[in-house]
This record gives sequence, C-alpha cells and structure tokens, in this order.
Amino acid sequence: MPGIDPLPLSETPYNVQMAYTAHKSKYNARITNMKATLGRSLVAFEVYMDWYPLYEQIKPFIGNRSAHR
Repeated sequence: MPGIDPLPLSETPYNVQMAYTAHKSKYNARITNMKATLGRSLVAFEVYMDWYPLYEQIKPFIGNRSAHR
C-alpha cells in the first residue's frame, strides 16, 4: 500500500510552519508524523486540527472520557 511521507520541516512552506507554531503554542502539542504529513496541505492540516476546539467545546457536556472516544 503506498504511503505519503511526512513533509520535512526544511520543505514545509512558511504558512504551514506558522500553523505548526500556533498549534504547538495553543495546545501544548507536538507535530507528529501524521500532522507533518497533513502539512503538505495547509487546508488539510487546519481542518484536521479543528478537532481540538471541538473537543474543548464538547467536554463540558459529555465529560472528558466520553469526549475522548
């Protein structure tokens, strides 16, 4: 099965690097291989990272454990 390699930081466009920096700062997260692969498209990275604010919004309603499933 073919795969898509993570984008090396040296080849990452500036706008994606800025998105990485904002994500790391806001959520105290790291850029995993999956996120670096999504970094090939800023839109794909941003859409997938929208999970974080959604998660924060649903936690008060259904609890931390249920929100994380």
